[in-house]
Amino acid sequence: MNFNHELWGMTGMVRNEMKEVIAIVRPSKWQETRDTAEALGAQEIMNRRVLGRGHQQGLRYLRPLSGGEEGGMRYLPKRMAGWLIEDEQTDALVAAIIEVNRTNNYGDGKIFVCPVDVAAIAGDNVEDNEAGAAK
Repeated sequence: MNFNHELWGMTGMVRNEMKEVIAIVRPSKWQETRDTAEALGAQEIMNRRVLGRGHQQGLRYLRPLSGGEEGGMRYLPKRMAGWLIEDEQTDALVAAIIEVNRTNNYGDGKIFVCPVDVAAIAGDNVEDNEAGAAK
């Protein structure tokens, strides 16, 4: 990727390899997942409530009062969280998220790990992941 730092008024370069870890988990596991990540040093987090489904295509069940008619929910509530972390922390964070969320049932969630080419703090025109901590 050819990123023009001068065009955006950024002078520093990110020296550490960064990753974004995105986890989609059950709402009931959200608090424990967040606490586990914080214990590993992943303090900065983005999260949101989302709706989704996996290979099972949502939740299906028989309605007891409708003579066995099938009902269901196409999309299930989930929580999506994302952490920007240094490359060395990635394996530990992913393993911890899996450990907290694994029930060996459908709907345990998914984890995505994406490379981060540029990390910039918008208000300061600084491109260093340490700059926010110095304030």
